[in-house]
Amino acid sequence: MAIRKATDCHCPLTTPLPSTYPPLAPSRLGGVAGTRKTPSFNAVQRVPYFIDHRTLKCVRYRHEELSFTRGTSMAIMNFLSDIRNAAIANAVIVVFHIYIAFAVEGVSFLVIVVPVGVLIAAAYFIKGKIGAALLALPTLGYLLVVPDMIEALTTSGGDDDVGWVVYILAPFWLFTIVLNIMSIVAEVRGTSKYAKD
Repeated sequence: MAIRKATDCHCPLTTPLPSTYPPLAPSRLGGVAGTRKTPSFNAVQRVPYFIDHRTLKCVRYRHEELSFTRGTSMAIMNFLSDIRNAAIANAVIVVFHIYIAFAVEGVSFLVIVVPVGVLIAAAYFIKGKIGAALLALPTLGYLLVVPDMIEALTTSGGDDDVGWVVYILAPFWLFTIVLNIMSIVAEVRGTSKYAKD
């Protein structure tokens, strides 16, 4: 049995293209009809691409995975840089210290807590660079007590005043400081979602 060559197959990919095409019909404008040149193909058109269903599915899944990851990262960054979320976290700390003022420290402790609450409430409603400046004032005060919080976390038995609650309060307070810093930077740089308001 004779082996057929590749050129014997009438495959559209292996059949050579004709050098010329049939002559054109005479032009209505009286021009002389010429011959068509061989159409040119670029490199992309010459190479056939065969993508099976599995490959296409993998590509689509990878695209969706990247889109989901990118969207999740953006959502987290928007949450962390939102000055209103930072203000709400600060409000939780203020409410807890109001309780400490009545239960442990005394009413005179409200002289410190109430102004901090006013600054946080103003930052929540004003936003922008002014809100960032208002939020920066209590944040500077928080940084002064960071060594005490770390010491309370590393001491067995918890804090003398709040006991084991310090293991919940201190991490939340540190997280609030991070929220404050990121929201302040976002408002100053004008990259927050409230920048256009």
